Amino acid sequence: MKHRSWRRVRQSPIRGPPGQARRQLRRPPRCSRSLRPRIKRAILALIALFLPTTMFWAAYEQQGNTIALWASDHTDRTIDLIVWHGEIPVTWFQAFNPFMIFAFTPFIIAFWTWQEKRGMEPSTVTKMALGCFGVALSYLIMAGAAARTGGDSGDIKKRG
Repeated sequence: MKHRSWRRVRQSPIRGPPGQARRQLRRPPRCSRSLRPRIKRAILALIALFLPTTMFWAAYEQQGNTIALWASDHTDRTIDLIVWHGEIPVTWFQAFNPFMIFAFTPFIIAFWTWQEKRGMEPSTVTKMALGCFGVALSYLIMAGAAARTGGDSGDIKKRG
């Protein structure tokens, strides 16, 4: 059995002698001067989108626990129809958001397709910003509802 030479074992994926490979690995990748501002803008855009996106998902995930608990404690869930009286289960509040997604997604896609044909479709960043503003608006509505119902006192003020 032949003994392998140490040079074969230490070969790197970069062709050439081992010393040259180390020099190539230490050297930062070169990019043209015209590409550098574009890369910096892309990185800044990612950083700028990170915070609103994080806040969006943090607010969105409240649907499964906080909103359901608040709806259970602070919402008048009774239904008084002429032929039927009952109470809306709290779990139906959790089904509301997925229902709205299924119900309105075709309309939103049709609207964006129509805008694209006219050359006016918003960019992805604009769409994300609209989503963040929508979440902010929904939480303002929830805050107004909480203030109107007595906040955290547990009492439901029935308006009639």
